[in-house]
Amino acid sequence: MRGILRRSALTILLLSGFSEASTGTADALVLCRRPFSPAARLGPAAYAVLAGPWAASGNPAALSSGISASGGTAALESSTAGAAAALSAGGGIMVGLSLQWLGHGGIQGRDEQGLPVGEYSWSSGSLSAALAADMVPSLRAGVSFGPVWESAGDEGATGLTSSAGILWNASPSIDVGLALENFGSAPDWSGVQKNMPVEISLGAAWKPSGMISIIGGGSLGFHTSSRLSAAAEVRSGSVALSGGWELVPDDPEASGPFAGVGYIYESSGIYRVDVAVTRDEFGWPVLAGLSAGF
Repeated sequence: MRGILRRSALTILLLSGFSEASTGTADALVLCRRPFSPAARLGPAAYAVLAGPWAASGNPAALSSGISASGGTAALESSTAGAAAALSAGGGIMVGLSLQWLGHGGIQGRDEQGLPVGEYSWSSGSLSAALAADMVPSLRAGVSFGPVWESAGDEGATGLTSSAGILWNASPSIDVGLALENFGSAPDWSGVQKNMPVEISLGAAWKPSGMISIIGGGSLGFHTSSRLSAAAEVRSGSVALSGGWELVPDDPEASGPFAGVGYIYESSGIYRVDVAVTRDEFGWPVLAGLSAGF
């Protein structure tokens, strides 16, 4: 009976989409949500080009040294959090680690007759190790892999995820990124297997001046939604304001604006406090975090 209750609740969550996953997507929905506020401030197109330690869970070719931690509210009154770290191993090689978590509590369990039998919680997480290396002076490549897991009540399931990508510094002011993300095997619930939310992401970032950045691109989703987005960031002194629009062709209600603000302090490194607000069909999720680059 417990397995029936578990699958029924997960089906509801999966069909609801948890804001970033379309009907029929995989278990391990944590892979469909980016819990890092620097990336969320600039939208989906930034995932392929935005350099930082969080790239271990996105385009690993964009990995750069530093640490980052973010958290906040996601859709359906759920919570999300992430932490990442990366450092140089010398010779143009970067290594990094990223942890993501997404959870929702207070889910009402029901028996075969639909009668309530108590509440339980659901969560999903992933741990990715990443490696990036210079191929030629203007081109970097990277790969990442690691486990992904889910739990519902006192039961759980595990799977594997991997990503690969390239980052091309086309000019001093233009970066182009391409990534294949979330390739692997989804958690298997006693033979109930779903497809992984695989995405092919392409993005470009243009920095016409030290104050302005423009980012555009999108992702082609397999067993998850495809997306397009464009964003701009304007920096004045220590404050950076960003905003943009996300288009989800197969789900107009999930399309909409996103925005954020960051405070940057530069000393021996670059330290940032970021807050991001993203639009989706279930509300306005908010992420906040602290990052340090060195």
